[in-house]
Amino acid sequence: MLGSFSVAPGRGRLPKALYSQYPAPGTYSTRATPTGYCTKDCVVLQLDDDSLLRVEDPRGLVKNLVAGEALLAVDTFNRPTLVRWKED
Repeated sequence: MLGSFSVAPGRGRLPKALYSQYPAPGTYSTRATPTGYCTKDCVVLQLDDDSLLRVEDPRGLVKNLVAGEALLAVDTFNRPTLVRWKED
């Protein structure tokens, strides 16, 4: 007998152990502080646990390097993209 299963998209808070355990595809929110820009459409975020995360920012949402709340969309290749940014 063949069986099949599916995994629902994840959502909620970004997991703390991001560097060793990738989150499921979906949307996640997290507190972060931008530390700099990689390219014109990429930004480096410092998360609450002091880990650094390189995030695609195709719409240029991060204008100033101040702390805020980030909403990230993670695709099936574990690439985070910044969907919404709200400064403190």
